[in-house]
Amino acid sequence: MDSIHISIDRNKRLKEQAHLGHNRWHPELEPSCEVAEGQALMAQIRDVSDGQMHRAVQVEDLSKMEGTLAHPLTGPFFIKGAQPGDVLEIEYLKL
Repeated sequence: MDSIHISIDRNKRLKEQAHLGHNRWHPELEPSCEVAEGQALMAQIRDVSDGQMHRAVQVEDLSKMEGTLAHPLTGPFFIKGAQPGDVLEIEYLKL
């Protein structure tokens, strides 16, 4: 079974790659991919500032950051065969 890879461009913000993520939990969000039982999913994730915080940031830059951003998330993922109430086991292979 092939693994699934979701790669993001770290030079772009979430709003520029909205098909790869979201910033809220909502039942009407379309899945970014479907994953079968036992299938590996490798997904790149964003930092909490959505790329605004990096090594070159200076103290004076902090006041210019968008403070309304909230937890940019990769996904959601549709798990084939999963039903409401199921418990899913996820094994992290690399962080």
